[in-house]
Amino acid sequence: MEAVEESLNDTAHLLASLLEREFSQKNDSLEKISERILSPVMRTTTERDLNSKIFEITKKKVDLQLYVTDERGIVIYDSEN
Repeated sequence: MEAVEESLNDTAHLLASLLEREFSQKNDSLEKISERILSPVMRTTTERDLNSKIFEITKKKVDLQLYVTDERGIVIYDSEN
């Protein structure tokens, strides 16, 4: 499980860096940037058909939820909404 947690942590920091870069370069709010960038990517990703073999399991769909919080911890983007 440590490898999975490490990967999740790295992915979270990758996405945070992407959003921070966009936020510093644009006049949009973090909420608008999240919607503009993450919504289409999440939609495309979750609609993709997979055929990935992970040990004994064949994964057919991406099962991932993503949320973004502001500096106060308030959720401003949720991929499920």
